[in-house]
Amino acid sequence: MKVVIDDPAYTELLNRMLYAGMGTLYHWLDVSHFVAQTRLAVALLKQLVLAETLMRAPGYTKQQLKMVVRRDRAALVSAEAECKKWSVRWKGIEAAITRFCAERRVTMQQLFAMVQGLPRTIEEAREDLDADVPADPQEEEAVYQALRACLGRLSAAEDSRSTRSRLPARRSEPKITKQFRRLEEWS
Repeated sequence: MKVVIDDPAYTELLNRMLYAGMGTLYHWLDVSHFVAQTRLAVALLKQLVLAETLMRAPGYTKQQLKMVVRRDRAALVSAEAECKKWSVRWKGIEAAITRFCAERRVTMQQLFAMVQGLPRTIEEAREDLDADVPADPQEEEAVYQALRACLGRLSAAEDSRSTRSRLPARRSEPKITKQFRRLEEWS
C-alpha cells in the first residue's frame, strides 16, 4: 500500500503565499475604495460649484451666494488633495507588489491566484488615479517589507542586492504590518 502525504514545507510556503496575497490585496482594496470615493467627491463638488456659480438661488443675497461658492470651492480643493494622497499611496502599493513579484520571479496574477485574482475595484481605481503623482516610497517600502516578512527572509545574497531594505524604519507601525501580524497569529 502506497501512502502519499503533503510536504509540510510546501504546505507552509503555500499558506504563507496565501496570507501574503490576502493581506496585501485587502490593503490595496481598502486604498482603492478611498481612491474611488475621493474621485467621486471631486466630481460631485465640481458639479455643485458649477451649478452654484451659474444660477442664483432664490432667497439668497449675492454676498451669501459668494460665501457658499467659496466654501464649496475650498471643499473641492481639499477633496482634490485627498484624491492625490490616495493615488500616491495606491501607486506605492502597486510598486511594492511589482518589485516583490520581480524579485520572486512570479507574476501579479500568480501572487493573487489563491485569492481568486484582483477585484474589479482595483482596476476601476487604476482608471481614477492622478497621473501626475509619483508612488509613495514609504508606502512602497512598508508593503514590500510586509510581503517579505510574510513569505520569509530572502537569502543573504538576494538581501544584499536590495538597496531599499536599508531605508530607515518608519516611526509608527503601518496598518498593513498590523494586518499581517494578525494573519500570522491566526495560523
